[in-house]
Amino acid sequence: IAILIFMKESGKLSRRLVWLRAFGPLTVTILSTAITAGLRLDQAPHRVRTVGVVPKGLPQQTVTLWFPMAHVGKKLGLAVLICLIDVLESISIAKSLAIKNRYELDATQELRGLGLANLVGAAFNCYTTTGSFSRSAVMDTVGARTQAAGLTGGFAVMVVLLALTPLFRLMPNNAQGAIIISAVVGLIQVGGACTA
Repeated sequence: IAILIFMKESGKLSRRLVWLRAFGPLTVTILSTAITAGLRLDQAPHRVRTVGVVPKGLPQQTVTLWFPMAHVGKKLGLAVLICLIDVLESISIAKSLAIKNRYELDATQELRGLGLANLVGAAFNCYTTTGSFSRSAVMDTVGARTQAAGLTGGFAVMVVLLALTPLFRLMPNNAQGAIIISAVVGLIQVGGACTA
């Protein structure tokens, strides 16, 4: 967390150092994985918990399973509940980022995007799409401002899933948690919570 905060704050000092903000999570990932591998911290007596084996490859298509859809009545209630949770989560993170970065949020456009993303994701066995607190916070921390950041991030995830998953086997879970915590802390508005 100290490395992440140092790199994030250093990146705010000058436009020439803004790249430090983006390289904070990458630096922590590389350092923690190298230290765990070098000192064999994943083995006894230390037993640091690591990410472990990440399956290689992209998800398979599932659109052929849509019809005929069995037990629609049983699944409808759960689908509505998941939809409500996803919408609330997405709108809350979008509002938080809109306030922090001083832009106006179009909730209708947000919902249309969520619907389209979930429809496409459902065709490839994806988890429900929503505004992720941790991913959005990390993207905001590194200075992402446009949809190009999401496309770049998605492309990077695709490359990792296709070719680099063995590298994450020894990444400690606590390093992963540190990246998320340091990013999400910046979204918490203590003043807003106290006045509410």
